[in-house]
Amino acid sequence: MLQLPDSTATRLPSQIWRDFLHGVPDDPNYHTKNGKRAHEIKQVFGQVFAEQDLDPAATGEAEWRERHFDVVDDEVGPLVMWEICELGFRYELYALDRAIRSSALEKERVVLLGRIFPSDSLFSVVHLPPRDECGLFASLPHHRIPSLNALRDVLSQWPLFPQHVAARRPLQISDSVDTIHEVELALAGFYTQTFFDIAGRAPIIPHHCPRPIV
Repeated sequence: MLQLPDSTATRLPSQIWRDFLHGVPDDPNYHTKNGKRAHEIKQVFGQVFAEQDLDPAATGEAEWRERHFDVVDDEVGPLVMWEICELGFRYELYALDRAIRSSALEKERVVLLGRIFPSDSLFSVVHLPPRDECGLFASLPHHRIPSLNALRDVLSQWPLFPQHVAARRPLQISDSVDTIHEVELALAGFYTQTFFDIAGRAPIIPHHCPRPIV
């Protein structure tokens, strides 16, 4: 929803988000509490979903990556949670960047942010990562280098970015694990503190994919 320039998603009360996740109240009367919430939810989500695509039912079969199930098992559950965290991190990073940077640079910022992630995809996880894929979620430090450099390109344009990180050259494949960790820690610390200063809470952060697809 943040992809919509005039999206009101960021101004929704948390209670409405909880109501939507638990099922849109089925009450056509706008004068009741449930009816008013149902109307507000449909007004916002109607900007993204066509009426026939917005299923307010809280129960029923779920679909995820061409798999259908009504019970999330131990194999699928961790992968679904990983994708939720990954998307949460991407959208929070995008929202914070949009709050800090000029809206006139929207398209350029989306391209710059996209370079942090596999397939240059900011708004979606194109595929579950194989074991050797590069990204902030990668287990091997050297596989995180391209994404860390791209993240630095974004954060370095924010106010109060650490000068000792800005003065360094981009990470190289020849750098030691200690060097990678040093830069990674500085970037993570700056991002999480900046997010907390503006949002008043801790951000969602990248996680290792629990069961990489081989």
